[in-house]
Amino acid sequence: IVASSYEKRLYVGGTDYIGVIDISNPSSPSEIFWLNLGNETPQSCTYENGTLVVLTTSSHYHIFKTQPSFSYLGLFYPAYTGSFPRSVLLKNGILYIGSRAYLTIYNLSDPQAPVFLSNTFLGDDYYQINDMKISNSFIFLAVDYMPSLGGTNVGYGFVYDISNPLEPIKYAKFNADDVTKIAVRDAGDGSYYIYLGAQNTNFLTLYKAYLTYQ
Repeated sequence: IVASSYEKRLYVGGTDYIGVIDISNPSSPSEIFWLNLGNETPQSCTYENGTLVVLTTSSHYHIFKTQPSFSYLGLFYPAYTGSFPRSVLLKNGILYIGSRAYLTIYNLSDPQAPVFLSNTFLGDDYYQINDMKISNSFIFLAVDYMPSLGGTNVGYGFVYDISNPLEPIKYAKFNADDVTKIAVRDAGDGSYYIYLGAQNTNFLTLYKAYLTYQ
């Protein structure tokens, strides 16, 4: 689910489905549009300024425009990505893709003509980027270590400086547990609260990180 406060809408993904929910009256939300994705299930989606990107479990990237009316622009086939893409994030017209151990970045200011900017290898083929959040000039990654399909109880948080998306700079890495989700809050004075957790488990790991330039 992603929300557009400006449009007063929710964009909701389900099995074979993407739906648009009007929440102008929060006590009575209503579906105003839906689209069958044809045997594809949304895995991650991201929205900004009228552009919606939906990554499915089939590793397809669907791009939609939501204004002036909801319309489908087509499939996007990014290059320089790893296998098993799990996460997409659109911020300031820049699309970030997390796939296996690769962070791939495209300029999506024109959704019909994406421009490749960079791809960054995190350092181990068994890393899996599961989730991403951005605060200021930093991107925060929830990374699982998956040497087998069953995975392990090992994971990491990564922080990259993306002030120049052509050349992301690794800023921090810290040990965590089996992680699939991340949230970040700017605490001010160069510090951030980082929340890491995993689906289907009952734990939440909290880090307070101080990210200051030397």
